[in-house]
Amino acid sequence: MTSRVRASVLAVIFLAVIAIPSLAAAQAPAAVGVKAGLNIAKLSFDDEDNDDVKTLAGLVAGLFVSKAINDNVGIRGEALFSQQGAKFEEGGESEKVKLSYVNVPLLLTAGPSSSGATRFNVFTGPQIGFNTSAKVEFDGESIDIKDDVKSTDFSWVVGVGLESGKVSADARYALGLSSIAEDSSDGKIKNRVFSVTIGVKIK
Repeated sequence: MTSRVRASVLAVIFLAVIAIPSLAAAQAPAAVGVKAGLNIAKLSFDDEDNDDVKTLAGLVAGLFVSKAINDNVGIRGEALFSQQGAKFEEGGESEKVKLSYVNVPLLLTAGPSSSGATRFNVFTGPQIGFNTSAKVEFDGESIDIKDDVKSTDFSWVVGVGLESGKVSADARYALGLSSIAEDSSDGKIKNRVFSVTIGVKIK
């Protein structure tokens, strides 16, 4: 396990340790909701020229649970199905690497109440992703590469959001901290994902 991955895991544990007592003491009930939106994903190759690597659009959707610790600070956990990967273009030909994950971010949110019932917040925290599929599409064919992709991925998430009543919206960036390549000889390959989502509280 690399030092960055260890740091991410430790951050998850640290946030959980400081959050659980606060959540237990908080009087506000937890909010549960659903959210969906758009990913603009890319892959970063540390040992190659990235000029031919283009972004790939995909779906992100899932559930969230959030709870206020006080008037300005809260915590949110999510479980999101996320389509990621990248597109490669060279010499008029294109190839797509399509990756699917179940991502589980643990986010610390901060932001005071603004005018009316609208709240602005910023958030950050670690994320662990579980790979569910990995394919390469080229010239009308699809090749399974799941054996070449690690089953877990660690990222750090930063973003901004708005809440108004039961509706919320956020924009975030997930910076991959660990290489997703199963074979280290392939070099370091990391996920980069920008997402925009709309959420609705159902409880």
